[in-house]
Amino acid sequence: MCFSPVASFTASAVLTVIGGVTLRKTKTPQEWLLASLPLLFAAQQFTEGLLWLALLQGKTGAGPYWLTQAYAVFAGTLLPLAIPLGIFLIEPNNIRRRWLAVFFLIGGGVAAYTLSIIVRFGFEAEISNRCILYRHPAEQGPHMLLLYIIATCAAFFCSSERGLLWIGIANIWAFAAAYYFYQVNLVSVWCFFAAILSGMLCLYFEHRKNAKHGPENALQPTNHPA
Repeated sequence: MCFSPVASFTASAVLTVIGGVTLRKTKTPQEWLLASLPLLFAAQQFTEGLLWLALLQGKTGAGPYWLTQAYAVFAGTLLPLAIPLGIFLIEPNNIRRRWLAVFFLIGGGVAAYTLSIIVRFGFEAEISNRCILYRHPAEQGPHMLLLYIIATCAAFFCSSERGLLWIGIANIWAFAAAYYFYQVNLVSVWCFFAAILSGMLCLYFEHRKNAKHGPENALQPTNHPA
């Protein structure tokens, strides 16, 4: 699979439409954060599209640098916080909510770590293997990747909603594929896959809306002809 600015901009445009549709399917403010994930990924992909153009044109300086940091903020700060918190806000089960709170705290640690790297070193980006490679000079063991996976994936499996469970399973498969085929470019490729998978939230909220309306409609009296 070849990634390019066209792929990023196309994904951004599609996810913007899907995100708008998903938000319209929500019924309570508690659902807004989770439903806005496609829009968050759309902004992330648009940022990477701009970064693609800058790198392909050989630009250096403040433009590519800040686009790289913005992408790092999306991937390493906002997503580890927004995903577990979004699921926490709609979860009715108290025990599961406690676990989701733990995942949110883990996401907070990942976000703080990412911000510390941005402040201390800054992320660098270059085109490698037909993808964008993000890197930084800080030493990082495999435990940070594990914590990131927990923050961004475990919440789906903790939810009592079956639809979110399937999204979590799809995300894990996407991570496995990205790790196997694009290990060096894992961040960019997995985020691209996750962005596409976020579109599944539109189907989830459609099912959630229908499920809410079902019992209400069932309780309404039916007028039979005399």
